[in-house]
Formats: sequence, C-alpha cells, structure tokens
Amino acid sequence: MNKKGFTLVEVLIAAAVFIVTVTCFGQMLKVSSNYVRITRKFSRDLYLARSRMEELWRVSPSSEMVSIQVEVGKVRLNSLRSKY
Repeated sequence: MNKKGFTLVEVLIAAAVFIVTVTCFGQMLKVSSNYVRITRKFSRDLYLARSRMEELWRVSPSSEMVSIQVEVGKVRLNSLRSKY
C-alpha cells in the first residue's frame, strides 16, 4: 500500500496541534498586552511623581533637613534633603 497524501487521523492531529498553538499564542498576546498597559501606567505615574518631587525640591525652604514624600497612583517616592 503505497498511497500518497495524509490519512484522516494525521490531518486531525495536525489540526489539533495547530489549534492549541494558535490558542496559546493568543493567550500570550493577551497577557503581554495587559503587562504593557500596566507598565505604561506605572511609568506615567513615576514620571508625574518625579516631576512633583522636583517642584517640591525647588520651593522647599532652606532649613537644615527637608523630608519630601510624593504619592501618585501606586508610586510612592521619599526623599530626605539636606542643606549641605
């Protein structure tokens, strides 16, 4: 029996492997896009917190020691600034 082509079982197995692969790839794409969104928001919050801290550094009194705490979203920055 020397037949050319694939049997039905081989085609079904190949289709199953293809469907599992596409499903896994789609899930990975969904998870990675979620992480990109979270990272983008965190980066924006970090930039805003740093900008706010820079403003506070500029207008802080010239006392011996100044403690600055800024919180934007889930980002919290603390700084201790000395006059020296």
